[in-house]
Amino acid sequence: MASAGQETLDGQISALPMYLRILKAIVGGVNRTIRAITPDPSFFDNADFPWVADVETDFEAIRAECLAVVGDLNGVPNLEDVAEGFGSKKLADGGDWKGILLMAFGRPIEKNTTRCPRTWQALQKIPGVQSALFSILAPGVHLARHEGPFAGVLRYHLGVIVPTGEGCRISVDDETRTWPEGGSLIFDDTHPHEVWNETDSLRVVLFVDFIRPTPWPLYKALQLAFLFARQTPLARNLVRNAERA
Repeated sequence: MASAGQETLDGQISALPMYLRILKAIVGGVNRTIRAITPDPSFFDNADFPWVADVETDFEAIRAECLAVVGDLNGVPNLEDVAEGFGSKKLADGGDWKGILLMAFGRPIEKNTTRCPRTWQALQKIPGVQSALFSILAPGVHLARHEGPFAGVLRYHLGVIVPTGEGCRISVDDETRTWPEGGSLIFDDTHPHEVWNETDSLRVVLFVDFIRPTPWPLYKALQLAFLFARQTPLARNLVRNAERA
């Protein structure tokens, strides 16, 4: 006989829209498979991703475009509002976490990509890129420890505007690093991670999700999963929110 807790959980799952139930099942199976067959460190070695050096060569152009679009922060939306429904609510403490979305679920946010053409060109160098934005942390902001849902992507950060010192940092599992300005970090955001900007200056990174390199049959399955996810109401709402912001 099922416990009351299990019955409640089963009821919550059965109440989800069918597309979310299918997506949750796919994600759970993919996560288990990926962790069984691929390396899973806290931070990856940039040398394992040849495109990283190519993207870093565009740093000055990316930084110039970023400075132009973040010049008036009052016009930049809070990321937690644009990404409503994706679990970003209540992560930021002590100030604003803002974002300028460039791509979501493989769809360009044209109002922003037209303002950042060199950044958009640099993103095309990243195999399997799915989402990209300028992630902007105000001074004093702390992003609470959290975990992403899907190990089928890896998270790439290019440090664009980074305060000096140890006050601006990211922790993944028990390993803490700072962002080198013009340099890169890659990690799996399903690992517990946390961010601090304990400085008096903005921190901006180019924040990218790309399909995780895996053996061919699984990589193809991941591509198909993203094509499916792109058509869901949740993904369409994100693109619509970003275009309207």
